[in-house]
Order: sequence, then C-alpha cells, then structure tokens
Amino acid sequence: MNQTNHRVIQGMNINQIRLESCIGTIMTIKDSIKNLRNIDPVFLFQFNKLEVIIPQIKSGGVTSNEVEKIEKATNNLFEQMKYLFDDQLGSEVYKGLKH
Repeated sequence: MNQTNHRVIQGMNINQIRLESCIGTIMTIKDSIKNLRNIDPVFLFQFNKLEVIIPQIKSGGVTSNEVEKIEKATNNLFEQMKYLFDDQLGSEVYKGLKH
C-alpha cells in the first residue's frame, strides 16, 4: 500500500473502510457485467440507481450493523453473479473466501 492510500485509510473509521470495500466491489461487478450478453436492462438500471445513491450513503454515517447488512448483500450479489459469469465466461469468478 502506498503512503497516500495509507493516509486515507488512517483518516477513516473501520465502518467507512468496510463500506468503501463493498462499494468498490459492487462497482467492479457493475463494470464487469455491462458488456455481457443477455443482461436484462432493468438489472443494469438497478446498478445505475445504486450508483446514484452511493454518495448519500457515504456522506451519512453508517453503523456497524448497517455495514454488516451491506456486506451480506455484497456477498449475496457475489454468489448470484458467480453463476452468470460461469455461464458467460466458463470459469468461476472467485474461489475460496468471499468479500
């Protein structure tokens, strides 16, 4: 980790770090699926809606319980997306530990 990233992390509380990790993961998934075949436009619309509200989520403080719910939802998303990527790419998205 470079010094800039380390300073940013030092200024954040653990809930913010956990939240940023989930948001980054979700946006990575969104970027990965937008070019796959046969993606329902409504599904992509939901990702776009989420992207719009992320600044609101980040600006309001989140509790540990809220972050835990977001992490569970992110892991569930991973689990659901695994099958889509398996079908489209012929390989697993991840092995072992999840987000």
